[in-house]
Amino acid sequence: LRSYPVPSFPTSPITIIDAVLATCAIQPQFAPVVCGQGFRKKEYIGAGVGTNNPIREVIAEAQLLYGGDANVASLLSLGNGHPGITTLSLSDGELGLSKVLWDIMNDCTQTAREVEQQIGTSGIYFRFSVEQGMQADHYDEIADPSWIVSQTESYIEDPVTHNKLSTFARNIDAAIQPISIIQLSTFICGSESV
Repeated sequence: LRSYPVPSFPTSPITIIDAVLATCAIQPQFAPVVCGQGFRKKEYIGAGVGTNNPIREVIAEAQLLYGGDANVASLLSLGNGHPGITTLSLSDGELGLSKVLWDIMNDCTQTAREVEQQIGTSGIYFRFSVEQGMQADHYDEIADPSWIVSQTESYIEDPVTHNKLSTFARNIDAAIQPISIIQLSTFICGSESV
């Protein structure tokens, strides 16, 4: 979803808030986000299945827009909470296996860990994702916005998270931007052109 011009890609009238909500609009728990009117009306839902952490696509998009020599002050990754440990009991049968496969394909944690290993020490990568409370055993609560807000507030109040947020805010205005987009591509994507 782009609200800015990129050669050979159409722009979209979607707002930032609608785009964020659309990424969370996983069916059937959340309703689609509707933008536009008449024949231009579009419904957006979360991409799901294996594409929930698009950090490599973000880097490729930045390279497309700004070129490989542009420098980066901060790379922000927002998660939707740690899903908990995925387990399968022998008594779960086919339905249990299907759920485990679904959970594995939608887990962003592995990609976040890989990126943290690759560029975490550079000082530009910031991942924020609620660590506790969003696991599958809270299935009834995850559709309740007030419950999600309370989990998020608890996460933000943690001193480690608070310090990380402060560092991120300082980096936004940093005069020194220590890493180029081409370097990010090399570290994260394994090649100079993505």
